[in-house]
Order: sequence, then C-alpha cells, then structure tokens
Amino acid sequence: MKEAEHLELACNLLKFACIFIVILFFLLAYLFVQIENQKDSNIRVKHGIIYRVTLYNKVLTAEEVQEMFKN
Repeated sequence: MKEAEHLELACNLLKFACIFIVILFFLLAYLFVQIENQKDSNIRVKHGIIYRVTLYNKVLTAEEVQEMFKN
C-alpha cells in the first residue's frame, strides 16, 4: 500500500512539474515577443510614460515631443 501511495505522489509531482514547465515556456516566449516588438518600435514606453522618441535617428527630448503633438 505504501508503494502505491508513493507512486501516486510521484506521478502527481511529475504532472505538476510538466504543467509548470509548459507555463514557464509560454511566459518566456511572451516576454521574448514583447522585447522584440519594443526593439522594432521607435517610441519607448516605460510604465505608461513616453521617455524617448527616436525620429530620423535623432533622440528627441520630452519638450520636443510635446511641441510635436501641440502642432
């Protein structure tokens, strides 16, 4: 009886480990896609705040960006 309980526990732990690895894989894939998307963008956003805009290979300041949106 003890051996059957140990076998069941080992099987449950193995299932949990497999599910954890699959979730971790998808999370890492999502993060990789986000990083690649951010590299392609010319607007850098951090915590919802635009902190750098690259326009024609020139880094604009926040004041210059505000002036662009005013006009």
